[in-house]
Amino acid sequence: MKKKVLLFGFVAIMMASCSTIRKTATSVDVNTSIESYNVAELEVSPNKVTYEFRPAKKELKLGTKNVLNCAIAATLKSNGDADILVQPEYTMRYKRGLFGGSKIKEVIMTGYPAKIKKFTNTNKK
Repeated sequence: MKKKVLLFGFVAIMMASCSTIRKTATSVDVNTSIESYNVAELEVSPNKVTYEFRPAKKELKLGTKNVLNCAIAATLKSNGDADILVQPEYTMRYKRGLFGGSKIKEVIMTGYPAKIKKFTNTNKK
């Protein structure tokens, strides 16, 4: 009886330790470029703004580039709904995980918000 219990315990431990973990990407970054033959006139704010962005779990799943894009969008929205952030600078703070992994805790964005006044066609092709 004692041998059966030990054998059952040993088999249970072996089955539990032989599990595999597979991770897949939830999105794929596609490298694209946009070409325009227009020039935009910008109204740039003279004041440099700073914004602390703490990403949600769903934003973290899509990668670092997505977190930066969300941080820029949040910075623009919180500072007068500007269109572009001129001279963007960012600082990322990471939180270490229990098993050596790390995730982004917060992103501190700085830059000058700007609004587009008008577009001018350059007729360059």
